[in-house]
Amino acid sequence: MTTPCLDIWGGTRPIKPLSRHFYWPGMAEDVAAYVRTCLTCQLCKPSTRMPFGEFMPLPAAESNWSQVTMDLIVGLPETNRGHAAVVTFVDRLSKMVHWVPTRADIDAPQLAALFMEKVFKHHGLPAVLISDRDPKFISAFWLSLFKQLGSNLRLSTAYHPQTDGQSARANRTLKEMLRTYCNLNQHAWDEFLSVAEFAYNNTLQASTGQAPFFMNYGHHPNTPAALMVQRLAPTASTAADGFLQRMSTTIGAAQKALMTA
Repeated sequence: MTTPCLDIWGGTRPIKPLSRHFYWPGMAEDVAAYVRTCLTCQLCKPSTRMPFGEFMPLPAAESNWSQVTMDLIVGLPETNRGHAAVVTFVDRLSKMVHWVPTRADIDAPQLAALFMEKVFKHHGLPAVLISDRDPKFISAFWLSLFKQLGSNLRLSTAYHPQTDGQSARANRTLKEMLRTYCNLNQHAWDEFLSVAEFAYNNTLQASTGQAPFFMNYGHHPNTPAALMVQRLAPTASTAADGFLQRMSTTIGAAQKALMTA
């Protein structure tokens, strides 16, 4: 006969009566695992945690690079090239990222120049740019620039930090990658940004189910591994309408995956 566990966290209460008569290696771990997965306890015992807040995501973007998030990573060790910060640009639909090394004292005009060089030149002007309320982002120059360009600058607030969670997640991934490959003195991390960006954009994203490169270009980029396994397949035989249909299907599936996530 099965009885409810006395302690949902597997503390001393369920282990004490059992230990009076039985013992085996790993007994405490086994009892704790059983208690955590006890169906009766999960159904009957109340939770003492605070209620979880509701997730309020932004609507999924309609096309690649129509909505871009932007953020700054500061406080990094200064490199030999004088870089001590990274600007992060992320496309909300494809999840493609651009990481740009910069100086810690970058001002609004310099930040706008980086945006034109790294985003606008390759992807055009986004309809929406999402950023936090850093003074560099809310300066009169930055606001007037986007007003003249006809784009919409959306600023997150302290009460809704999840608005720009996309950039924050990309920043966390970059830090983890740099910690792995940086040298001991950490004065050359900017030399790894290019390969880190390529690796990130060539990796399957759980939210979309596709790699950012494939979401943007409709095919995966060549890598040394791909060239070693097989020769490049000819693309001239692929019909244009088939390519457009595949891209449309891919974007539609990614949008549904984003809403599910």
